[in-house]
Amino acid sequence: MGWYAIQRVDDAIDLTRDRLWPIERGTWLRFALIMFFVGGGGVGVPTFGQSFSGGDPGSSDPSVGLGAIPEWVIVAVVALVILGIALALALGVIGALMEFVFVESLRSDRVEIRASGRQFGPKGLRLFGFRLAIGLIVVAVFVLPIVLLAAVFYGGGAVAFASLLVIFTLLSPFAFVFAFVVGVIDGFTTHFVVPIMILEDRGVLSAWKRFWGPLKREWKQLVVYLVVMFAISVAVGLLGGIAGFAVAIVLAVPLAVFVVPIGMMVIAVGSGPLQIAGLVAIVVLVALYVIALVVTGLLINTPLETYRRYFALLVLGDIDDEFDIIPDRRPAIEG
Repeated sequence: MGWYAIQRVDDAIDLTRDRLWPIERGTWLRFALIMFFVGGGGVGVPTFGQSFSGGDPGSSDPSVGLGAIPEWVIVAVVALVILGIALALALGVIGALMEFVFVESLRSDRVEIRASGRQFGPKGLRLFGFRLAIGLIVVAVFVLPIVLLAAVFYGGGAVAFASLLVIFTLLSPFAFVFAFVVGVIDGFTTHFVVPIMILEDRGVLSAWKRFWGPLKREWKQLVVYLVVMFAISVAVGLLGGIAGFAVAIVLAVPLAVFVVPIGMMVIAVGSGPLQIAGLVAIVVLVALYVIALVVTGLLINTPLETYRRYFALLVLGDIDDEFDIIPDRRPAIEG
């Protein structure tokens, strides 16, 4: 018996070629839309920072530095935070639903987003709930200790702060292990549990129970799968990054051809309606450039993510024949 993951590296390429070639514009555009929610699309993970100035860090007066902030600013910030949370939840729901749409599109010959969305709506909500629960656990493990440290620090307890910092530093290796386990659970849920949910019409926990037996039985195969999938993900990321950078350079040339003369005209005119028109033209051209980058990034990501997902589906079918969700596509790799 060989290692399934190693055997399926080339087979996933054949399946990807069979599914996406010859190129059909409608198919690729629909896949690109799916990629926006499940495959990234070049959208990075934002980082949030906060700076403090004006006032003694050890001061116990909570009004220090807040009196100069207008009330409408506070209201606007709160509204933006609520809007951001609502948007994140909406994207999370759609992203969970698109996981099922993606798998269904890979095993069939058509990409029917609306029909598949209606079909798998309840399963998408269950997957979102599962992901949300995992996310809350991660927040509790990683964010709450940071909040506790900040509270102790600004409370003026230097000794207590130092003690907590030492404890959290000693516990940091366990945090890395926890992050790895959460990542594996999330990856197995997306790549293995979602297809089982589709095949056997199960919920998330029920599909995980169904998958648990083969996972214990074939744990060595799955360890090799994790290693190979990590290598594939690195290679796919590099390939996508190089292709995206090349496209960005190519698209920047015509942008510069139009933007530079318009910018020089705006500087020369100095003021007036012509300057306003020039500034509007620059904003529109830059916006079109960004949109073109996003769309081409999604199109580039389509075959790359399709390959990764076919690789996972092939390994899943090898681990247990009952979990083979793409039997009709396997003739493309026979022989």
